[in-house]
Amino acid sequence: MVNNVRFNQIQYRASHVDRSDMPHLFDNAFLYCHAKVTDTTNGNNTVAAKDVFTHVMGAHVMNENTYYRSLKDSAQSHRLCLH
Repeated sequence: MVNNVRFNQIQYRASHVDRSDMPHLFDNAFLYCHAKVTDTTNGNNTVAAKDVFTHVMGAHVMNENTYYRSLKDSAQSHRLCLH
């Protein structure tokens, strides 16, 4: 954990979030923080929310068989950005 950012973590099913309908994800990085959200649609940077708590995650779906047999991370999807 460095400045609210974690790297290379397993999410879902191996964590305390145990959902059978959620794939096993491997995070390359995830961030928990407070943020200011701006709308840049018309180029005017309108503030949409001044202080919201956010969670952003860059991950991919793991091949569970490969991971639990040899501890190798084999991606089953392209990189996803979740928030």
